[in-house]
Amino acid sequence: AEAARGRSGREAAGGAAAAGAPDAAVSRAALDGVLRMAELDPEACRAALPDVIRSLSWLVGDDETEAHRSSLAILARLLTPAAAANGKGDDKSEDEAFHKGACAAAEAALSPTLRDPEAEWEAHAAAVHGVTAVLEVNKKVGAWLLRQESIFWSLAEVAELEDEGLQRSLAEIYAHAAADVSLFKDKEGEEPIRHLRAFLRSPRPKVRARACVALAKVCLLHHDHRARIDPTGKLLAATRGLLEAKVPPHVHRWAVEALMYLTLMPDLKEHLAETGARFGSLVAVAHSASKDPSLHHALVSALGALCAPREKSDEQKRLEQEMDEAQIEQMRQLAAGGAGGAAPSERKDDPAVLTKLAATLVEDDAVLVLAELVAAAASRPGGSGASTLHTAARVLLSMATTPEARGKIVAQGGFKALLTCALCEHEPTATSAAWALAKVGISINPVAYPRRPGSGPESMVKPLLRLVDGAEHELQQFEACLALCNLATHPELQQRILTCGGWRTLTMSLACENELVQRAALEAMSNLTTADEVAAKFAEPGSTEAKIFVGFCGSDDPKAQLAASGADDPPPPEAATPLSHPPSGQPSSAHPPVGAIATLAGDPEIGSALLGAGALEPLVNIALLSDDPPLLHRAAVGLANLFNNNADAILGPAAPTDQSELPGPALTAVGALITLSSSPVEPAKAAAVGALVQLRKTRPDVPMPPAEVVQAVVANIRAEHAARVAEAEAEAAAEAAAKAGAGGSKEAAEALLPRGGGDEVEVEV
Repeated sequence: AEAARGRSGREAAGGAAAAGAPDAAVSRAALDGVLRMAELDPEACRAALPDVIRSLSWLVGDDETEAHRSSLAILARLLTPAAAANGKGDDKSEDEAFHKGACAAAEAALSPTLRDPEAEWEAHAAAVHGVTAVLEVNKKVGAWLLRQESIFWSLAEVAELEDEGLQRSLAEIYAHAAADVSLFKDKEGEEPIRHLRAFLRSPRPKVRARACVALAKVCLLHHDHRARIDPTGKLLAATRGLLEAKVPPHVHRWAVEALMYLTLMPDLKEHLAETGARFGSLVAVAHSASKDPSLHHALVSALGALCAPREKSDEQKRLEQEMDEAQIEQMRQLAAGGAGGAAPSERKDDPAVLTKLAATLVEDDAVLVLAELVAAAASRPGGSGASTLHTAARVLLSMATTPEARGKIVAQGGFKALLTCALCEHEPTATSAAWALAKVGISINPVAYPRRPGSGPESMVKPLLRLVDGAEHELQQFEACLALCNLATHPELQQRILTCGGWRTLTMSLACENELVQRAALEAMSNLTTADEVAAKFAEPGSTEAKIFVGFCGSDDPKAQLAASGADDPPPPEAATPLSHPPSGQPSSAHPPVGAIATLAGDPEIGSALLGAGALEPLVNIALLSDDPPLLHRAAVGLANLFNNNADAILGPAAPTDQSELPGPALTAVGALITLSSSPVEPAKAAAVGALVQLRKTRPDVPMPPAEVVQAVVANIRAEHAARVAEAEAEAAAEAAAKAGAGGSKEAAEALLPRGGGDEVEVEV
């Protein structure tokens, strides 16, 4: 160890040796010898631990040198208990005994020099670097050193010097010391904060980065100093500047750690959202993350704290169900020793603020960073990257909430990252990723996804179907169905959905009581009806599928009618756009349903099954009662296809001698076509006129009913519909009045109850 120290000691004294000189080779060889001995027999090295720490403190301080990294590796081996190094740290008494000896060795090595006012300056500087190294490899031993008051305050003597290495070490020591309440309590923290604020103006990125971490940590843990430091001012500006700068990975690591502490404060997040502050391009951070794995945890934690809602433990969820926030805070203070024993809880994050920050991060290329982190975490053995995948999935979910950000998420590798997270074994991670895929799938045209083996749009089908089948709440089901509806417009993806059991999953989701979920599932099923295997289901006698679609076609919800009677064709691939946002306030798929009753009726066999299921009546009702152009078009196309392919089933095999002998449904259907032939909706009018012309050609023996007969039938149907609507409105008004009366009675009764006597909780979904 003394031989390894020799060259560095002479350099500090001013006698630098040229590279390749004999003493440099001796120093490297000696350091390599200590490293080998520490690996083979650490107990032998610990016998001389104070001397080893004292000697190696001359070699640390510049984290870009090989000597610094080797010295840290040696200290990490010697200052880690043997049981913990082997993954068997269960014996607490043995662990305590080890740390007691390590603390004594560190004090013996560094304290005399730090406390000696007559010590040489080079030795004092080496001791400061030694404290930094001990803190980095064993925080427990380092914290014990800092609690020795004379040691802590003697370190501050280097603050006024213009030595980059010493300033860097002092800022790093302050960053570690911030976790100790006693060192920054009240006025005792004023001098360290003054030093750190001066370091914040340093032109050296290494010093600024460590000062940012120390100040951010003090702001978070010591509320009394937060106003003085002002985390939204120069501290935030310095941190953002370091993130955008092209600096070495270890500088980015410190800057990211500072951001991680800053983002835990809701005030700062609100400031970022209100001012629209940007982080600049995070491409440099993404490159650093690809080179330095130690950056990953702090980076994904910072992004998660910045834009993802805080996760609650099971215990916290249980407490929130049993008590209000004030009672929970009171219990927390009592557990800390009484009122004021713990710092006040941070305010809850505003979801709108988190969404805005997530959109800002997408603009600043944060998706590139997340893609790099997910790729690295997925390649780690033994599931050690599960935590990174979970946080990354939650961040991408928050980003995907903004429709305008979804295109960039796909373009910057977020889609592949989401697929990786969706296929992991951790259920919460897979659910978050699948939900984010659903949001992306609503807006992105299927032809715009990257087509790589294992990461194309076909890979998102299974996660989406699992989300529909096992969703925690209805919004997840709704958005997953919309994404499947969008994917089902592409023939290859349509077949993939069917192969994975998508038809059954979507059919089961129709049992949901939420009309939006029903409609979204029905739209997806409508797009799947163009597949041969689905069309065959409709052709079967007594087809359940035909009854389902006919039932929805006759519902009171116009949008459900639109989905069940769909007739529009999908846009050609060359007309597709990467983004296709739904109208504001009307979440819908990027493409309307393309199959369903209107299109399926073009097949004679399926048309016969639809007639058997009663499809004629809802189509006639739409034609005569609706004023919605898309619905009128679908009704016209459906009636035209039924008459063109199944006229005998509607009109009967033989022409009657008198119009009054026509079956009632046939007379109504012909009247509906005649009414549509004068419709202002041109596509509906064209379809109806074409059907009437074709009917005259194929069945010339069927005379058209007189105009007054048609008018009488139409007037009768509309009058019956109006009466039903009026009756339904009267029932709804009576039910609302009854609920209002019951609610008033309940409030009056609750007013008589003693405080806290009510156990009933009403939940609105």
